[in-house]
Amino acid sequence: MQFTDEHERRLARFPVCTRRVAIAGPAVGDDEPRGDVVVETTEFLKRLQVALRRDIDFDGSDEFAAAALPVWLERAKLDVDTVTAVPKPLSSVLWLINVEGLIRDSVAEVFCPDCGRYSAEVRLSTEGREETHSWLRGTRIWRCMQGHTLYRENIELHIMRRAGC
Repeated sequence: MQFTDEHERRLARFPVCTRRVAIAGPAVGDDEPRGDVVVETTEFLKRLQVALRRDIDFDGSDEFAAAALPVWLERAKLDVDTVTAVPKPLSSVLWLINVEGLIRDSVAEVFCPDCGRYSAEVRLSTEGREETHSWLRGTRIWRCMQGHTLYRENIELHIMRRAGC
């Protein structure tokens, strides 16, 4: 993606990124998870750069976000140990990153509103898992180590099979 002068002007309006960045949760306008998911800016930038190498056609606001988010992260003030939320206009490409994978890899921390603190230790589970011939159903749940529910999502996956497979 080409970073243009217009992108530069738009990027200048956002707060400066710091050492840690919120990529999911209330800080970026998400209803779920209940608490913010935070990752070290340098680690997030590495993963985002890999994700952006995929052959994806972006347009409109997504094109701006795909070009500007890596630049915003590269310019982070890493000596400032605070959390900065990804600005809303840049958040449209966050779907490229597997947030649950970051948690599973212990790269991200999740804020538990009930405990009042961040934790890198989050239990990920699927409850009520049900598999039939062509359906997979269940509820994905993230819990802090104290058992508080941080995220809950009902999932339903329909598996389409060709005859003879």
